[in-house]
Amino acid sequence: MPAPLNVEQHWIKTFEENVRLLAQQKESRLRAYVTEEPMEGEVHFFDSYGQAEMARIESRFQSTGHTPIPHERRMVGADPYYFNEFVDPTDIRRILTDPTRRYTQVAAAASNRKIDDIIIKAFEDAVYLGKEGTGGTAVFDTSNVVAAATAGLTVAKLNTAARILDENEIEDEDRVIVVTPKALESLRNEEKATSYDYNTIRALVDGQIETFLGFKFVKCNRPLLRPSATSHYAYFWHKQGMGLAVAEEPHGRVDQRPDLNYATQVYLSLDMGAVRLEEARVGRIDLVVPEN
Repeated sequence: MPAPLNVEQHWIKTFEENVRLLAQQKESRLRAYVTEEPMEGEVHFFDSYGQAEMARIESRFQSTGHTPIPHERRMVGADPYYFNEFVDPTDIRRILTDPTRRYTQVAAAASNRKIDDIIIKAFEDAVYLGKEGTGGTAVFDTSNVVAAATAGLTVAKLNTAARILDENEIEDEDRVIVVTPKALESLRNEEKATSYDYNTIRALVDGQIETFLGFKFVKCNRPLLRPSATSHYAYFWHKQGMGLAVAEEPHGRVDQRPDLNYATQVYLSLDMGAVRLEEARVGRIDLVVPEN
């Protein structure tokens, strides 16, 4: 079985003395834009409250009726994940620097990317309803999908996404859209999006689109957003439309292993799950992007 890390590539006979981190996403891009709750036990439940209506008073001293508020409970389970790597003492002698600190940085980056994957997968996953999760399932609302046609991310598609949330009576604040670099490139290239006159709140900030048509833009290039080379997804949602249940925050350990010739073990784990909290608050834009 080949070793998981080709440490020889970093030996001083071949490379510089310092071990460098390869280009990689190091922080979670999406966690700040979902509703987060701590989790205890095997499953967690998010409770939500629906729309209520007022009743008309028909006469003096009439009996006070009941105006019920719809309640809904959604179940989410958490999945544990781990990272595990070793630093052999002989590797340190050959590299002349201890890569343990860099390994912990790599582990932390991996955990943050995994959090994004957990959230992205939950955009369209089926959701179990009810007190024990046995009250049926809720599925992703395909009427909230903006079709691809032959275009990438355009102002017209963003207008449609905003209109979907508006018609669903979703609050204007805390609207988010996650886009791939290719999707963002197609929007940048559209004349209307790059004109300050078109968007009074400025579509461009220091060369990057941050807010446009009420959406906070988050750039992310995770594989789940790229189902094929020419087909990408841009999910849009309101912060209250997605939930993250946290059973264990990313937790790391660095230990010596006497059973492995006193190698240093870098270990990190997390335990989380995500769930769609309301279909009306989550949608998707389908995109056609160039292959290269």
